[in-house]
Amino acid sequence: MKKKFLLIIIAIIISFNLIAQKTDTITDKRDGKKYETITIGDQTWLAVNLTYKSNSGCWAYNNDQKNVPVYGYLYNWETAKTGCPAGTHLPSDVEWSELFDNIGGCKVAGVNIKSFAIWKENLLKTYKNTFNALPAGYRGVGGAFHFISEYCGFWSSTQSFTGSAWGYSIRLKKEDINKFSNEKVNGYSVRCIVNRKE
Repeated sequence: MKKKFLLIIIAIIISFNLIAQKTDTITDKRDGKKYETITIGDQTWLAVNLTYKSNSGCWAYNNDQKNVPVYGYLYNWETAKTGCPAGTHLPSDVEWSELFDNIGGCKVAGVNIKSFAIWKENLLKTYKNTFNALPAGYRGVGGAFHFISEYCGFWSSTQSFTGSAWGYSIRLKKEDINKFSNEKVNGYSVRCIVNRKE
């Protein structure tokens, strides 16, 4: 009972924070794609996954271009680092942590950033979620694709070990955010963050 009450209080607090968020757009001059943005706390994020087609290191899920408009491309780490539009960048581990702090902490952030329209589960709807994390799946080291509609992983720009980098995953029917260190050749989603003004 206490846990349920605490979750309700957290959801109410988040709802007040998210109602005050600002939305805008940014255009990628490379391909003319227009992205909606959302401001959460002091950060402004793209509100959808990156869909820029790089010459290498990016894949449509199952190599099916029909998945791109909804889920974006999956990128290896080297491509992810340079793939964001001008004026934005791949977020660092610290920047991801700041986002999660602003939406209730890692224990509930997995619910609080999911897209209500896409994830096949019942979500708390006591606040307006505009980050819209999508279950885009991922591409493994061997080239196989896994877990679309059940899982998503986002790269950070922060290296963890030689050949590996930090990222964050969200899973079906899980409330938390899971931090991982995986090989840079894997394919994960990219969510860009707008550069802060000096």
